[in-house]
Amino acid sequence: MRLSKETLRVLLIVGAVVAVIAIVLVIMNVWDFRATVEPDSSRSADTGVGVIYVDGQKYVKRSDIETILLIGTDGETPEESGQRADFDTLLVFDRSDHTCRLVQLNRDTMTTIRKYSLTGESTGTVTAQLALAYSYGGGGKTGCENTVAAVESLLYDASIDHYAALTLGAVSQLNDAVGGVTLTLLDDFSELDAEMAQGATITLRGDQAERYVSSRKGLEDSTNVHRMERQRQYMSAWMDALNVCLEKDGSFPSALLDAAGDCLLTDMTVNQMLDIAKLWQSYETAELETVSGETAVVDGYMQFKADDAALQAMVLELFYRPLEG
Repeated sequence: MRLSKETLRVLLIVGAVVAVIAIVLVIMNVWDFRATVEPDSSRSADTGVGVIYVDGQKYVKRSDIETILLIGTDGETPEESGQRADFDTLLVFDRSDHTCRLVQLNRDTMTTIRKYSLTGESTGTVTAQLALAYSYGGGGKTGCENTVAAVESLLYDASIDHYAALTLGAVSQLNDAVGGVTLTLLDDFSELDAEMAQGATITLRGDQAERYVSSRKGLEDSTNVHRMERQRQYMSAWMDALNVCLEKDGSFPSALLDAAGDCLLTDMTVNQMLDIAKLWQSYETAELETVSGETAVVDGYMQFKADDAALQAMVLELFYRPLEG
């Protein structure tokens, strides 16, 4: 659903602004994409009722977790066609030990994606970069749903409860809403902006923030893995700036609301958002995690292959619990 202004106000005021913080790290795409028809194999068999066997061990799906996929797209509004899901981070709230884990997924990750015709009919699946799932779904609500399905496929058919998506149009606004973000630059952007030399400590303003979290073409390390490192650095610095603003002005969430504008789209109801906000306030939040793997340029196209063993171990830890016998 598209959030009303009052709904967004409630969400931000009670502390769920984390969703806006994370997905503001939207990435401008600078690489072309190619879909392949090679199927992704090596999935463990599901025996039904959420029970699987891995290496002789029985696991059952957990019912005490709440999951949200945060999606960043490269357009100005959620309904634009042709957008890519360039930033994907999974929030997993564990109601048993009161923790929240955040897993950042590489947008170049090769996974199974559904394709649809212009009339909305399914035309099968392909193996392609995760970022393409949003455009293959037609953007907007169906694009978000298709991205969720692609991530679920990547994560061995784990279930994701909700999504929240933010477009590129909010990046500079949310940056400037907190007075800019101060950090030490990990890369050299001086050819685009004289202030943005590697190693310089500056306060990013407007388009500088978008450039820092999005650019990779022409840099010494142009991989998305390295860009994700910049995004995590930026997220931490943004949080610091946000906390300063909140200490000075208790009504500051209203400014964030105005900055977000119509760029946010979610399938959560007001009550669900309130519940998630309460969990965020009271749970211990872990450091942002990533999935290990290898990046390669295949026929001129960037691809990331997740490490199967590491990915499976993470999925079992987050979404399943072992059963005896």
